[in-house]
Amino acid sequence: MSEFAGGESSAAERLSAVSVERIRGVWRGLLGAPSAFQAASCVVAARRAGAADGGWLEVVRLADRLAVSAPPELAERIGEVVAGGLVDLTDPAVVVALVGPVAEVIGPAALAYADRGCFTPCPGSGVAMLDAGDGAVVALAEACGPEDVAESAITELPSPVWVARADGQVVAASGYAVWSGALGQVGVLTHPRFRGRGLGRVVASAAVADALDAGLVAQWRARVTLQASRRIAGSLGFVELGRQVLFRLER
Repeated sequence: MSEFAGGESSAAERLSAVSVERIRGVWRGLLGAPSAFQAASCVVAARRAGAADGGWLEVVRLADRLAVSAPPELAERIGEVVAGGLVDLTDPAVVVALVGPVAEVIGPAALAYADRGCFTPCPGSGVAMLDAGDGAVVALAEACGPEDVAESAITELPSPVWVARADGQVVAASGYAVWSGALGQVGVLTHPRFRGRGLGRVVASAAVADALDAGLVAQWRARVTLQASRRIAGSLGFVELGRQVLFRLER
């Protein structure tokens, strides 16, 4: 079991029971595992043969409940391992030892959530709303580089984005994408020269508030190594509930 599981179980109490069940329901659908997250155990679901994402293994932990979606030829083996005792399959080293070399690892990512009960808004002035494809947002993305842009997905968001300006340019932006009609996946991007000034927190607060107004549970997904992003989420009241990691398998 992960060293974080107990803490996440306690932290989940800050989210309403309804919100937690909505979070679990979205991940059940995404993983194709309808029985997942029902108890403090692991559920292993086999991806259907021929699925477009059949070459991927995905692991999601929500507090002390784990779910794995894997190709059929691996699902049984993984099921036997987890049946023998709790193992932390969100640890890439554990999975590689189990399934062999993988072509790519994405994550682990921390999964954090906020609803009306735990959200702590950050007042800020001068926040404006723009289309995600606006030239000023595109210029911000170019200044930040492809890795940061991919992490935030700012230029791909279907929602408007909330922006802050300095020196006549957009230097921070945040928006969200709707997942399964229940979660608002938040992305935030800040210009490298303007980080550490609280601007990411201000624009993210505006995006989260809009997601909650739309009846969604806000989701903040960030690689565990991105401490600055996770600190912003924590300052807004987000609760870290679990982790996600994806493995692209060698074929």
